[in-house]
Parts: sequence; C-alpha cells; structure tokens
Amino acid sequence: MTSPQPTGPGPLPPALRERVLRSVSARPSPTRPAARRWRAAACALSFSLAVVAVCVPQPDADLRPPAAIAAGVFWGLLVVAAAARVLFVRPGALWPPRGALRATALGAPAALALYPLLGAALWPLPGPPEGGAQGVLCVVASTVLGAFALGGLLFAHQKSDPVSPGLSGAALGALAGAWAALSQYIRCPFGAPLHALTTHVLPALLLAGLGWLLGRYALDPLARRGG
Repeated sequence: MTSPQPTGPGPLPPALRERVLRSVSARPSPTRPAARRWRAAACALSFSLAVVAVCVPQPDADLRPPAAIAAGVFWGLLVVAAAARVLFVRPGALWPPRGALRATALGAPAALALYPLLGAALWPLPGPPEGGAQGVLCVVASTVLGAFALGGLLFAHQKSDPVSPGLSGAALGALAGAWAALSQYIRCPFGAPLHALTTHVLPALLLAGLGWLLGRYALDPLARRGG
C-alpha cells in the first residue's frame, strides 16, 4: 500500500527561498501583537481623511433617491470588505497568493464600476451641470483621499513582502481607491454613470497602478539593499 502524498504548495524555488531568508535577516521583526497594533493604528489613520471628508457639507442638493444612496453605500462597503478580507484575514504575516492579489487589484475597481450602471437602470441618477467644476473636484478628491489611504497602508506594511511586493501594493491601492470611491459616493450628490465612472471609479484603478509602482520599493525588504 502506498503512503499518502503530502498536499499543499511545494517548496519555494531556490532563488525565491534565498530572497525570503535574506529579507528575514535584513531587519528584526517586532512581536506579533505589537506589529498588529501598529498596523491597525496606521491603517485607521490612513482612512481617517475620507471619514472627515464625508462630514463636509456639499453646496449642491442631493437629488438621488434615498434607496439609491443606501444601495450604493451597501455595495461600496461590500467591495471594501471583500478587498480587506483578502488582504488582511490571512495566517501569520504571509501575504495572499499572487492570484488573489491580482484578482483584488483588478476586481475591486471592476466591482465598483458595476453599481453606477446598475443604479442608473433602477433609479434616475442626476449628473453635474454642464460647464461646472464638479467633475474636476471629484477627481481631485478621490485621488487625494485614496492616495492618503494608500500611503498609510504602504507605511503600515512596509518591508513586509519579499515575494510579490508590486502585486501587494496594487491590491492595497485598489483597497484605498475603493475606500475613496465609497466616501465620494456618500458625499457627492451626483450619481450619473459617466460622472461616477470617470471621477469615482477611475481613480481607484489609477491608485492600483500607483500602488504597484510604489509597492515594489515600499514593501520589498531588499529594495534598497541591491536585492
């Protein structure tokens, strides 16, 4: 009778294994409870600016149906929660597999884009007046709020991924963009698909790309050591 074969991922390739070991020895790690408290505080601070922005009153009256607002907020919370679960609910300090990171980086912006189209089919969603600056203001607000959140997330998880730091950064950028899009949907009185897609959702995709660029340096423990 043959013995059962072990299941699970196989051993790391020699080059990748050496890189992981070098990253572990590059800097001492804090205790797990201390690291969790530090990261939780940094993540909470990075999301705080969007919370403050939601409390700023808008000069334009919100003409969206209450049901559309509630459904949009619920959908945005689902996207944020799904991305956060993939990134942060994991064993130990290991990052998720590359496939999960790639799916989060691309899937979160894609999921955000579904609601403006579906919402417009269910409710009359107003758009900004022609010739106004609302579109520019929303793009700037979405980008600034998302960039602030991304910076906090990268800072909280700095030097933590020697395997795929770019993909991890892209997933963090998508999460930050989803959070900014959610805050913008709460505070912006306009929900027309073109406005929402170009000023609320597109910045989330751009932040995923920015996270990929910055993550290769901020998350890689050997980025400044010639590794």
